Amino acid sequence: MYELLILLTDLQIKSVAPYEQAIRQVYSDISGGHRPVFKSKGDSVEISFGQFRFYVDISCAPHVLVESKEMAQNYAKAHPARNRIATASCRYELSSDDDPEMKYFNDMVFLTEAANSLPGTFVFDPYAGEFQ
Repeated sequence: MYELLILLTDLQIKSVAPYEQAIRQVYSDISGGHRPVFKSKGDSVEISFGQFRFYVDISCAPHVLVESKEMAQNYAKAHPARNRIATASCRYELSSDDDPEMKYFNDMVFLTEAANSLPGTFVFDPYAGEFQ
């Protein structure tokens, strides 16, 4: 299973639509037939590659800001945008199905690339405890 927290410091981002568009752009730039299928449901989007799925939700709950401050304090000590990271009051929460053979690892890299293309985003890997 893959998991990322994508902190949003741009207060204008309040839906998964900008991230979905960024993902679509990344895959439109890739040659070949490996294309995801998107299924939007309110504040969520499901990204499918056959039977394998990634899930993206947006959260702007009060605990997000508290956790952003904790992540900045504990994991972004040397990060040049540490103070900005601490202000993230919304985030995308990305997860996936289990991928024991890592067949979809490259897709996780592409989803990370799409997240990093959005203004004011900071990608945090909770398993590694680091910003990407």
